[in-house]
Amino acid sequence: MKTVTHDPSLYIAGTGNVGGALARHFARQGEECAILPSGWENDPPKKGCLFLALPDGEVERILREVYPKTPGGLRIIHFAGGIAVRRGRIHLLHPFASVTPGTDLSRILCLWIGRDDTDFRRFLTAHRFRFIHRKTMPGPGYHTAAVLAGNFSQYLYTAAHELLRREGFPEEESGELLDQLVATSLDGVRRHGTAGITGPAARGDRAVIAAEAAFLKELSPALSKAYRELSELIAQAVRDGEILS
Repeated sequence: MKTVTHDPSLYIAGTGNVGGALARHFARQGEECAILPSGWENDPPKKGCLFLALPDGEVERILREVYPKTPGGLRIIHFAGGIAVRRGRIHLLHPFASVTPGTDLSRILCLWIGRDDTDFRRFLTAHRFRFIHRKTMPGPGYHTAAVLAGNFSQYLYTAAHELLRREGFPEEESGELLDQLVATSLDGVRRHGTAGITGPAARGDRAVIAAEAAFLKELSPALSKAYRELSELIAQAVRDGEILS
């Protein structure tokens, strides 16, 4: 999306994964928005909605240094799930998903945190955002849960894909095998909780765990250590019937 020079009502600061997805989201609805250039903080928008699709540190700085200079007609929306919302015109719209520039945001369920602003609620609904609303920020468990389920699974999936590649599996076969495994594994725990966890740790097969940890140690000592520690956590969870014990 090109930067526009006149005064629209929608502004995006940031052109990364979230910024790109957001620009495409509005474009699909025929909405024109301004992609703000570098240095926009010196002359911030005066009204409308400003979306901060920026790293957490930049969001914190802008909320601290720029927000106090903005007029009451400007709503500021950010996507940093680890940053609390403390002021009335600031809203957190956290996509509980892994977002890339090609993500269709109309399919993503977001957590909207901020005061229950009727006009902003209408804006989100009219612009095809799916959301759950909370007035106050959840505790640290919320964002930690997102990291555990999202970012850690991304790393482990990629590591597993690389192991299959080294074993000679083509890209398409590796993807199909892993997607099937992830889908059935998640279905098991959704249905049965910790009793639905499978694999050598759940079975108590220490010989397999030791052999595979030794194999991984040759490739990545850190991943081997994580494999052993996660196996111990899994065994305990299956034995005790709960995760956080």
